[in-house]
Amino acid sequence: MSLIKTLRGPKIGGLAVFDLASAFAGMWLLAPKLGISRERALWAAVPVGLAVHQVLGIETPLNRRVLGPGHVVEKLAVAGMTYQALRPR
Repeated sequence: MSLIKTLRGPKIGGLAVFDLASAFAGMWLLAPKLGISRERALWAAVPVGLAVHQVLGIETPLNRRVLGPGHVVEKLAVAGMTYQALRPR
């Protein structure tokens, strides 16, 4: 088994913990370079990830849930994250 498959093995609700953790860590590190607060960057991590995967045509379990039929809880969670990332401070 490759290293990446091993790292992506642990899952919560069908989503790889490594993928989510790396998305949040990346946004935390990039926030100062992007000129945004780290809090705003963390709220934006999942919505930005969804958008990037959609634009690049990469199908992920979360993209299927949020952009497909059903899964209202996931859709509301991403909408809430987007609101928190974009709301005026």
